[in-house]
Amino acid sequence: MAPSSVKKLPLRMTFIVPFVLQIIAAVGLTGWLSFRNGQRAVNDLSKQLRAETTARVEQQLDQYLRTPHLINQINADDLRIGKLSLEDIPQLERHFWQQIQRFPSASYIYMGTPSEIFSGAEQVPEKLPNVAYWTGESPQGIFETYATDDQGYRRELVSEVEGYDLLGRPWYQAAAQSGAPVWGNIYVWSAPYPNVALPAVQPIYDNNGTLAAVFSVDISLLAINDFLKTLEVGETGEVVILERDGLVVSSSTEDPPFLEVEGEQQRLQAAQSESSLIQGTAQFLSQNYESLEAIDQPQQLSFELNGERQLLQLTPYQDEYGLDWLIAVVIPEADFMQQIHANTRNTLLLCVGALGTAIVVGILTTRWITRPLKQISEASNQLAQGNLNQQVAPSNIREINTLGKSFNSMAGQLRQSFSALRQSEERFRGLVDNVPGAIYRYCCEGDGMMDYISDAMQDISGYPAREFIHNQVRSYSSIVHPEDRDMVKVVVERGIVNREAFVLDYRIQHRDGRIRWVYEKGQAVFQTDGQTPLFIDGAIFDITERKEAEEALRQSEATNSALVYAIPDLLLRVRRDGSYVGEAIGTHRFKLTPGAKSVREALPLALAEQQMFAIEKTLHTGDLQMYEHRLLVDGEAVDQEVRVVSIGADEVLVMVRDISDRKRAEEALRITEENYRSIFENALEGIFQSSPDGYFINVNPALARIYGYDSPEEMLQSVTNIGEQLYVDSDRRAEFRRLIETQGTVKDFEYRCYCKDGSIIWTQIDARVVTDSTGKVLYYEGIVQDITDRKRREADLKRQLEDLRIEIDEKKRKEEVATLTASGYFQEVQQEIAEVDLDKFWS
Repeated sequence: MAPSSVKKLPLRMTFIVPFVLQIIAAVGLTGWLSFRNGQRAVNDLSKQLRAETTARVEQQLDQYLRTPHLINQINADDLRIGKLSLEDIPQLERHFWQQIQRFPSASYIYMGTPSEIFSGAEQVPEKLPNVAYWTGESPQGIFETYATDDQGYRRELVSEVEGYDLLGRPWYQAAAQSGAPVWGNIYVWSAPYPNVALPAVQPIYDNNGTLAAVFSVDISLLAINDFLKTLEVGETGEVVILERDGLVVSSSTEDPPFLEVEGEQQRLQAAQSESSLIQGTAQFLSQNYESLEAIDQPQQLSFELNGERQLLQLTPYQDEYGLDWLIAVVIPEADFMQQIHANTRNTLLLCVGALGTAIVVGILTTRWITRPLKQISEASNQLAQGNLNQQVAPSNIREINTLGKSFNSMAGQLRQSFSALRQSEERFRGLVDNVPGAIYRYCCEGDGMMDYISDAMQDISGYPAREFIHNQVRSYSSIVHPEDRDMVKVVVERGIVNREAFVLDYRIQHRDGRIRWVYEKGQAVFQTDGQTPLFIDGAIFDITERKEAEEALRQSEATNSALVYAIPDLLLRVRRDGSYVGEAIGTHRFKLTPGAKSVREALPLALAEQQMFAIEKTLHTGDLQMYEHRLLVDGEAVDQEVRVVSIGADEVLVMVRDISDRKRAEEALRITEENYRSIFENALEGIFQSSPDGYFINVNPALARIYGYDSPEEMLQSVTNIGEQLYVDSDRRAEFRRLIETQGTVKDFEYRCYCKDGSIIWTQIDARVVTDSTGKVLYYEGIVQDITDRKRREADLKRQLEDLRIEIDEKKRKEEVATLTASGYFQEVQQEIAEVDLDKFWS
């Protein structure tokens, strides 16, 4: 596809423009050199200013950070010579109270002991220092702070804080762990005023080397803020001191290095600063350094912020007590560029003046030269429009007269050429019709159009070729895929500019809606001046099938590559002599020994010989060789499975897999099985596993003994149907099946069963169903107890209860008879019976 025609310049412009451009180039180069020299001076001045500012900050930090460790050493010396006593808390309080007034840079001086005693004094703005006391023996661990009088004695209670844990405080832990003077972690605290403190701690040991106390001095980082604010860093530059994790230690801004979040103070990240310079610096560092700890040397850097260049110096700051900060001095380049910009404006004004003068002179000069040339130009236009009968009149200017003669000669030759062209076109058309692609000529004039395209375009696009000629129905660019149009335009224009053939693949939209791939090759044909393109001649071929094949091949290769790299093994190609071929492949975490080029260099001698034996055997037999070995990697024993397979006459593929987890799992399973087997074999109750069909899968010795068998093996072999061979009552077996299938478990189920010798015993069973992950029943398992003795006792007890009931009933009847015979009515009846004459009664 050809671009739109290149815009033509009039001859007048070709005379004026070079002349003007020379003047612009000369003046512009002078201005640019002036600007560059000024900018270089600005950079030198900026480096000097940043270096001096950094030196002042380092000097101030050296002086300010020396004091707290000096105080700790003084207190340690006083303790050592007996001036201080860790047992005399009032003395310590007054000592700290006096000391904190002599060292105003200290915001808190205090000490703590392993016996959980805390004492200290803190600065209070515009007041006398407070003193604090705490002991682990105080109720609820209350931390008490008192105001003081002018002698350092306690006055009223200022605050109480519950739950204080001295031995767990970071400053105490830092001293106890280091065993030497060191800096603690920076922290934020709000009482008696918001502050950011840096503790300097020093452990004190007794003569036995036991920790006796920890002295600590807090200094306020806000004082460093106040110093940084006094520095003049250009007009708008900033200084910020950072910890290696990006937290702000101090800065030259008006904002404190902490934030208040939900009523609590938190450390400020540089990226959270309200200063756009500090925010930009933090963003630049995060984008260019994985970690600030990587900066170990002073560096001069620059970055863009809101379209303006910022000059940055980074300087690590460290001391003997473990401090590791980063001093950043950042200055906008614009602070130094006002004079440079003024000089640039003056240079531009000079360029404009020189340009105007050059244009006026050029117009006057070219008007005299171009008048006769215009006549030739008009004749050329007529010739280009097809009017070949053109003649140019002679000129008084020798060069132009020669040009006119040449034009007249060219017109004559052109007439002859057109006649020959018609004959050649007929031959060309026959050749084009036999080409498998579409041959085209694209006219570059105007907006561009197809001047000719062969009929093969219908096979490629589905549209008749005539519809594209002179854009009769549609332009060729209209069927180019929208996502490819810009690319096609760029490639074609590049070919025209570079005067070389262009080649490209792109997509078109077929008439039936499908996407087709085409290959196009073309080259521009220029006018005789060699500047203006007239046509683009080229050919377009349908390569859809090739592209589909390439895509299928690419996907296949991508799939194969993904499969190889997804394998959790280490893959190695090894020659017969043990040397490696290429790089190792795979995600195995145990890589080769650095620099190892062969099996013997990568493995211990014994393992290397084992692997070489496997390689030789594989090459000899062609069979897969597999073995396991144990290897020490970074002091850790690693179990590996090695497989060796032949991939050539003298080459094998070695696959190494880490099986340490599997080995550990097998060992754990073995121990678990041994523990389970011990419980199973030695249990007093009978334990079983049985199938839902009614045969035993496993029984322990106790169960075999209950049923009278000598061993579990004999019982498993003898009992093939639990319901028929063991249950006396078949209904109880059916009831057991119903309960366990509906409920999943059975508790305290009693039934009579047959022993090996035919005797009947009572047993009680507790069982449950075991299923797989899908809910399918695998087997039943449970515990069986012999309850025959219990049943006998229950029967005996029942008989005893029945006998007792009979005895009780007999005794009750006797008592009722006695009561009846003792009644007066019974005595009267008895008397009447005694008086009856039986002989008379029956006579």
